[in-house]
Amino acid sequence: MPSCRMLNGIQTLPAYNATMKPRVYVETSVISYLTARPSRDLIMAAHQEVTREWWQNQRSAFDLFYSEAVRNEAAMGDSQAAAQHLAKIARCCAPHLSYWR
Repeated sequence: MPSCRMLNGIQTLPAYNATMKPRVYVETSVISYLTARPSRDLIMAAHQEVTREWWQNQRSAFDLFYSEAVRNEAAMGDSQAAAQHLAKIARCCAPHLSYWR
């Protein structure tokens, strides 16, 4: 992933580079599909399978990032599931830096 740097105490994004990977925003449902037990519901099971296949075969072609809202939502609910969600995003994604606060 491209590295950020500090400029006058502000974390900055690198300049655009044609060799940079496209960025993909990872929402909470992606993390949930990846960490959940296989569903008995046919539609849900299909979502899980497609997500897992993309994750295994395609994600390395992208720089993945998530928002603070995703992190907060991933931390909610069952403590064991929340720990799995947070571990997954910590291993694979960079936090999105918001400049509009």
